[in-house]
Amino acid sequence: MHCHTFRIGGRPAWARLVRRCGPAGRVKAVAADTPGLRRVLASVAVVLVGLIGLGTLGCSPGIRWQGYVFDPVYAKSRAENKLTFVYFRNWYAVECTEFEESVLKQPVVREAVANLISVALSFDWDRPLADRWGIRQTPAFVIVDPEGRVLARGEGDISLEALLDAIEQAKEEFTPMTQPAVPP
Repeated sequence: MHCHTFRIGGRPAWARLVRRCGPAGRVKAVAADTPGLRRVLASVAVVLVGLIGLGTLGCSPGIRWQGYVFDPVYAKSRAENKLTFVYFRNWYAVECTEFEESVLKQPVVREAVANLISVALSFDWDRPLADRWGIRQTPAFVIVDPEGRVLARGEGDISLEALLDAIEQAKEEFTPMTQPAVPP
């Protein structure tokens, strides 16, 4: 069997060596000298992490965020028959960072949401949900029961007292179901 090795591309950082072997000249192996490609892929990965909502990772580490995508977190909430605390933020909004620092990081807030299933969402990426619940600005929150009813919500300039009152109101209105809810 005869093999041929040749170079594709002109610059060494992007050049690929292709080895063709076999009677039909099929490509059997491709080796790449790709340090430049690795840098590009690493840059793309960093951008994607920011875009898909993982910019919410910095928000209030004291709260046990169950995830950053609504549907699987809400499914868990429904299965466990618990309220869902949905927090909308923008990674670039100073108001969200201030709210997280002055309100969400408070021990009393962590205690208040300890029995709720919490999810942090990107306002930009999860706009259809925000629109469905009438959210127009960040920071914002919604507390939803397993049947999909909004029991409390707030947006904009939310004080510690307003958040705690809303959580308490939602807990008082919530009547746990005896059977898990049927998905909407």
